[in-house]
Amino acid sequence: MVQNEIPRILHEHHKIHEGDAYQAWNDELTMANTETINFAFKTPASAIKKIHIVAEFSTLVGGTFEILEAATWTAQTGTAFTPINKDRNSSKTSELLGDETTTVFTAGEIVYDVTTILTTNATTVDFIRATGKQNKETTAVRARRELILKAATTYVIRFTAVGASNTGFIRLVWYEHLRDSI
Repeated sequence: MVQNEIPRILHEHHKIHEGDAYQAWNDELTMANTETINFAFKTPASAIKKIHIVAEFSTLVGGTFEILEAATWTAQTGTAFTPINKDRNSSKTSELLGDETTTVFTAGEIVYDVTTILTTNATTVDFIRATGKQNKETTAVRARRELILKAATTYVIRFTAVGASNTGFIRLVWYEHLRDSI
């Protein structure tokens, strides 16, 4: 740091200190060809919070990674996951909504490994293909990979294995803030 320089931190780092940054992961060590792992959730209403998300994945053999907007899935399937607050001293919980029924969502959770994902009305808003040698992974550069998600919208984030004897890992990192704040 240069003498007399004002210390600065990135906005997403500031959100960690405010207790408004979260993470979640899904890991599968044994995947067959075309097997999937996923996350599914609904974003809160626009008056609640705006969600800025970065998604990362890794794979042993190869696969495809996609973020689907307005996808649906079989209700009450998968496993609920309470997002981890990145400020371990904070008691704030995420505003993302987990799937409890086809019409009721629960705040403070997301679900993973849901079944029967329907993409008829969905839009693919991100897609990455990992091919070739073992241990492919992406480490997100926030400026290139960050998405600001639509309010009150369902999302499925999915990795599909290509090749047998595969593995898959998804990490979601996001922060939440009021729509009118910076």
